[in-house]
Amino acid sequence: MENRETRNKVFLSLLFTGEPLKMNILSRIAPKKEIEMILDEISGLFGREGLPLRIVQFGDGYRIGTEPGSDDFLKDFFRKEKRVRLSRAGLEVLTIIAYKQPITIPEINQIRAINSEGPIKTLLEKNMIEISGRKDSLGRPLLFCTGPMFLEAFGLKSLEDLPKPVEINMLKQGLDNEDY
Repeated sequence: MENRETRNKVFLSLLFTGEPLKMNILSRIAPKKEIEMILDEISGLFGREGLPLRIVQFGDGYRIGTEPGSDDFLKDFFRKEKRVRLSRAGLEVLTIIAYKQPITIPEINQIRAINSEGPIKTLLEKNMIEISGRKDSLGRPLLFCTGPMFLEAFGLKSLEDLPKPVEINMLKQGLDNEDY
């Protein structure tokens, strides 16, 4: 790469961010095509040097992550795990939002047949969901969609990586037919 300064800016931006940097943010440093080449160059550098690092994509964002196998050392070293713990109700609400987004609280409550405000508050606090606007209907209720931590917590690149309802039904039918 000809412009070491630009590469170093991208590297430092990725290194010191707490969450994935979206391409539109990285494009403030250089044009998208150049950023893509720089990301490939940094990945190649990690590999050539045998560093346990890699560029990881979450949705349309990028950050520096570790190679598989490095996390055991890091867990032992720091003696804490970064886990998102959710209640069953929280997982139900998150699943509904992931598949039906954007969706309102009354629509979620109708699907679950129970008040979902508690789990929604928890999911908002954990950045698993976010408010995406208001619905054009009576009362203009808030619309919710998955948030910045959703893709990262589940190791997904995009919402298209979610299992399709057909796949879930096939798995469920297979489990129902098993003799235990």
